Amino acid sequence: AADTQLPLQGYAMSIWTEDMPFETYPSTDATGHYLACGAPASDRFIVMVQPPPGVSEYFGAFYNGKENPPAADRVSTTAGNAAGID
Repeated sequence: AADTQLPLQGYAMSIWTEDMPFETYPSTDATGHYLACGAPASDRFIVMVQPPPGVSEYFGAFYNGKENPPAADRVSTTAGNAAGID
């Protein structure tokens, strides 16, 4: 689908690392934002998003448009947060 720059509400986020027992499943809010509370400092987070059931114009993807976990760009929280990733 075309990038409308509109927020996507209710999208399921999966956030985890391959080497730490941390995983969380926040959903996006009305502004398209989500919060992964309690994430430890790491530069190895994998972030995946899935559309809500019934939404067919968007597909699940990993951060930065990658298609699978090995190819996914890792997200770092070592600076204290990972604000601003889309």
